[in-house]
Amino acid sequence: MSQSLVNKQHVLPAKSIERFCNSDGNVQVRRLKSGNTFPAKPNNNIFCVTRIWDQRCEQGYGKGIEDRFQELVEYVLANKLKSLPLRGHKTATEFYALWCLRSSIKSYDKYGEGILLETTDNNLSEEQKIAVELKHSIYIEPNGVVPDHFKRGLTIQIAVEQFVLRNPQLKWSICCSDSLEFIVSDNPEGEFIIPITPKQCFICGFDITQLSSEQMTQLNLNALARSKEYYFACDLGSCIRA
Repeated sequence: MSQSLVNKQHVLPAKSIERFCNSDGNVQVRRLKSGNTFPAKPNNNIFCVTRIWDQRCEQGYGKGIEDRFQELVEYVLANKLKSLPLRGHKTATEFYALWCLRSSIKSYDKYGEGILLETTDNNLSEEQKIAVELKHSIYIEPNGVVPDHFKRGLTIQIAVEQFVLRNPQLKWSICCSDSLEFIVSDNPEGEFIIPITPKQCFICGFDITQLSSEQMTQLNLNALARSKEYYFACDLGSCIRA
């Protein structure tokens, strides 16, 4: 168990971003508001939020989903698989749901307002609060309110579990491109796709293993359209057919 709270929390895991890095260890990022394109390493602040969810969600529940997914991706790549093993479909679904929830969790804040419990004599020091959270437990403020990052962590877990239960039939295909590269949006919601390398992805709704340049262009245009603040790729110049 970690001995310190994680402050920089990746929405998409750094390990996933690393697979898109070029020989300099960077990806190309385009910020929508300014239109600027710049190189960024996987630990760049643009890929992170600051303590939006709690330590249990970061290093406990969420890390378990991340670890299972990264193991699946490494297994697929190492063995050059053309289809996922049976257990891989649920793993991909869990990860996709986690990624979606992390990217949108602040929009849930308005549903979690209010006093949850009347309590007294729990004026914990900051050190005590940290110690409680490091044990993947929750503390309540003296006014009876559960801090937002705990509520968000619980919301993420519940929503991910509900998504998996509602979608047991989701089947993920492994699709590759022989020409264009994938764009990764900061907003994965709306299209069931998880790019895993510049030219490979897990995707629902495709019964093929090879994506044409036309299909890649459309997928990438869709990624651009749903992006909120930024998107990235290994080489942004290699993503859209001219």
